[in-house]
Amino acid sequence: MVPEPRATADVAGICLQEIAGRRRAKDFRVCAGVSRPERGDLHLPEFTMLEWYRANATYDAVMTDSVVVIAHAAQATGIGRFSFRGETADPFAEPELLTVAAAFDRFAGIDLLSTIAEGEGDRAALATAAKARVRITEDDTGPTSSARSWSSMSSLIWGRVV
Repeated sequence: MVPEPRATADVAGICLQEIAGRRRAKDFRVCAGVSRPERGDLHLPEFTMLEWYRANATYDAVMTDSVVVIAHAAQATGIGRFSFRGETADPFAEPELLTVAAAFDRFAGIDLLSTIAEGEGDRAALATAAKARVRITEDDTGPTSSARSWSSMSSLIWGRVV
């Protein structure tokens, strides 16, 4: 049974309040996560998630945190290499850092920045760019209130292709 979806913003808000209340610069937890009840090769509606928050830190510091978490997880589990569908990665190697736009271009063949105009995402442009790689339905792009936002659609593509 899949739990009812909950808003990530609510969870983030609570954690941020806890950090502020305890005056801690960092906090983390491992918890259950849920998302839209979709299924795919790379997507389950229920998953375990590591959340961490870092107050007053630069983007580079957060990326460094990510690299450290991956290395510690690999060390704790005794895994020397990660593998998935014939691809392998060394969790202790220096990572290649990509922008989100560069990752979309490399792995999905989508020029993500061309789907943004005047600071706003254009969901129709993103849907058109993604159709060759991701199943996009009328529910995703239609004029109804159930249609995905640009942000939601980019997350769908990220989870399935990138």
